[in-house]
Amino acid sequence: MKTQELRPFVAGQFAQGDRRTTRVAVEQEFLVADTATGAAVPIDRVRRAAGTAYALPYLAFEPGGQLELSLPCAPDSATLTSTLCALTDDLAQRLATDGIRLDAVPCDPRLEHEVPLQLTTPRYVAMHRHFDAIGPAGRRMMRRTASTQICLDWWPGQAGAEQWQVLNLAGPFLAARFARSSGREGRLST
Repeated sequence: MKTQELRPFVAGQFAQGDRRTTRVAVEQEFLVADTATGAAVPIDRVRRAAGTAYALPYLAFEPGGQLELSLPCAPDSATLTSTLCALTDDLAQRLATDGIRLDAVPCDPRLEHEVPLQLTTPRYVAMHRHFDAIGPAGRRMMRRTASTQICLDWWPGQAGAEQWQVLNLAGPFLAARFARSSGREGRLST
């Protein structure tokens, strides 16, 4: 979309209203590795090992088999953090009994292991082809990175428009501040 088309759309998202909440949600991704070999783990093996984990309703996967927890909104960040920690601890314990480790790192340090494309939906196959045509960074991003994504409620009216603006301006600085990887192989450079 062009900026002229995008502005009215964004402005419409902040229509006047009387509610201003502080709900927050998170999507937390983890790299998954076999504890004995360090190799990538097939998604089906991770699903079986997760069994009846409390996190099961929120479990999803990324193209390289990265595990994703997409939690619903919580009333505040303290509640969300507590829930994420409890679900992650339970899940990690269940996976460990099957020799699977969760790594909360932004970029896969196991460069000696190939990470196959595990999700082969048309979308991911098309992305894979496109990225391979322009260089290695796309393949690395799809298969070897994990992130934390925070979702915040939008506030109504002018406060929401200001919130949108502040978050967009702060984004690059927050990414740089909390980046746990740098250099050519880091998440930001990917």
